[in-house]
Amino acid sequence: MNLSLQEILEATKGTLFQGDPALSVTSISTDTRTLKSGDAFVCLSGPNFDGHEFIDTAIEKGARLVFLQKNRWSAERWGKVPLAFVGAEDPLWAFGEIARTWRRRFSIPLVAVTGSNGKTTTKDLIAAVLGERFKILATEGNLNNLVGVPRMLLQLTPDHGAAVIEMGMNDFGEIARLTEIAEPTVGLITNVAYAHLEKLKDLEGVARAKGELFERLPKGAVALVNRDDPMIAKLPIRAYPISFGIENPANVFCTRYRLEEDGMEWEIQYLGKRHEFECSLVGRANLSNAVAAVAAGFSLGLDAKTIAKGLKNYKGRAMRMERIILKGGLEILNDCYNANPSSMAAALETLKSVKGPRPGLAVLGEMFEMGDYAKEGHRAVGRAAAANGIGYLAAVGPYAEQVVQGAREEGTAAERLRSVGTQDELFSFLKEWVALGKIVLIKGSRGARMEKVTEYLKRTIGEN
Repeated sequence: MNLSLQEILEATKGTLFQGDPALSVTSISTDTRTLKSGDAFVCLSGPNFDGHEFIDTAIEKGARLVFLQKNRWSAERWGKVPLAFVGAEDPLWAFGEIARTWRRRFSIPLVAVTGSNGKTTTKDLIAAVLGERFKILATEGNLNNLVGVPRMLLQLTPDHGAAVIEMGMNDFGEIARLTEIAEPTVGLITNVAYAHLEKLKDLEGVARAKGELFERLPKGAVALVNRDDPMIAKLPIRAYPISFGIENPANVFCTRYRLEEDGMEWEIQYLGKRHEFECSLVGRANLSNAVAAVAAGFSLGLDAKTIAKGLKNYKGRAMRMERIILKGGLEILNDCYNANPSSMAAALETLKSVKGPRPGLAVLGEMFEMGDYAKEGHRAVGRAAAANGIGYLAAVGPYAEQVVQGAREEGTAAERLRSVGTQDELFSFLKEWVALGKIVLIKGSRGARMEKVTEYLKRTIGEN
C-alpha cells in the first residue's frame, strides 16, 4: 500500500496531533510482535488486550506513525517523540476505513464468501478457478474478521486481477461492516447452519447475520444464491441474483454427479448448455462448495474450460477433509479446522461415502459457541453418526456423553461407543479402535485442538 497521511486523515476523520500530513504510509501493523521499522502502528483494543500499552514498544521498534484512540493521546508522554500521532474515536473502525480507501484504488472483481460451513474451501476453490486467468489475492489463514479482512485488502497491488475474501463473524453487524470495507462485486453465502449461537441465538439469527452480505452489496454487484438452502432462499437481495443448486433447479444447476472415494465428477447446466467438471475433493458437502465455485466463475465471465481446469488442479489443504494414509493401510480423514452440528453431519456423511465396507471410526471433539443449544447439538451429532452407519464412535470433551447418548438413542451398540473427558484418556484405546474401524474421521471445533489426535496417530502408527 501507499497512502499519504493526509489521505488517511480524510478517510478516517482522524485528528493529527503531530506529524507531517505529507508523510507516506506504506505498511500498517496491529501487533508489535511483527511490527517492522517504518510501519504505522494501529492501537486496537479488546476484552483481553489493549494496543495502547504497546505504543512505547512500537516506537522502540521504529514505527513512523501511531494511530490511537483520541482520548488516549498524551502530549506530555509523546509530544517530543519524532513521529506522527493520529487519533480517532474508534481505531478499529478507522483501520477498516484505511483498507476501504486502499481497496478503492483497484477496479477489480472481488468475491466475498461467508457461510456457516465450507467458506474456506469454497474460497480456495474460487481462487483456484479465478487463478487460471488472474493473479489472485485470497484470504490467508484466519484473516477473515474485522482485523483480518483489512489486513488482506492492504496487500492489494496493481498486479492483482481479482480478489477472493473470506468473511467470518460471531455477532450481528460484523458481516455488514466487512462488506462496507471490502465493497465486493460478487457476494456468496455458502449455507446457514447452527453456529455462533451464543450471540445469534437461533437459525433465524444466523441467517440474518449472514444475510447482511446480500443487504450491503454495492450497486451493480452479483449475489450468488444457494437454492438448496431454504434460509438463504428467503433472504432479501438487492444485488443481481445468480442462483446455484444441486437439489433445486437454479441458473447454475448440477444435473448429475458421482461421488467417489478419491474425488467427484459432476455436470452443470448453465444458459442452456451442459458442462463437465471434476475435482479431487470428497463428500457431498464439497460438491456444493464446488458448484458454488462454478457459479462464481460463470458470474465473472470465465468459460467452462477455464473453470474446469482450475477445479481439476485444486488439491485441498491441511485439516479440511485431508486424507492421510497410515501404515497397514489405515486412513485418516483429518477435518480438524472447525465444527458445528451441520458440518459434523456433513463430515459423517462423507465418512460413510468413502469408507466402503470398512466399519469406520469417528473421533469427535467439542463444538464451541453453541450457547443453549450445546447439549442438543452434540446429541444431534451422535444421532448423525448412527444414521450414517459409522461402526465406532469416540467422543472427547465436556459434551462427549451427549454425543454418545445421541448415537445410543439411534441404536448404536454400547460397546462401539466411548466418551472421555480428555485426549489422554482417548489415547489409551485409540490405536485399537482405529485398527477396528480401518478409516477414522477426526473432527471438532478449533478450540478442541483435535489435530493433536491426528498427530498422535501419525506418530504412534506412522505414515505410509
